[in-house]
Amino acid sequence: IVLLLSIFLGGLGIDMFYIDEKKRGLRKLILGVVAFVIFLVAIALVNVNMNPYGGINSPGLRILIGILMVVASITILIQMVFVIIDWFKCSELTKKKNYLMFTQALNACKKGGDK
Repeated sequence: IVLLLSIFLGGLGIDMFYIDEKKRGLRKLILGVVAFVIFLVAIALVNVNMNPYGGINSPGLRILIGILMVVASITILIQMVFVIIDWFKCSELTKKKNYLMFTQALNACKKGGDK
């Protein structure tokens, strides 16, 4: 379950909230929201300031939009790194849990066989 959450909702930190890593989940959630808001602001600036010929009127505004898009892209890349790191962490936790459950079941079988 944790791996699926990490793959599909890892960008929002849902996987970290699920395994009770609230600080990491909150960090991922904030980064995801910030990237999304910056991206929406840049898109809105482009749409509002288009002239009839398909260009943006102000060169300064073009620079601002470019900077916003770069910041949003960097934030998204950082978010992707966090998702990949957390995916491996969740994978390792799943392996440990499966190993523990397997050894417990094996021990239970051994105890039952002793009787």
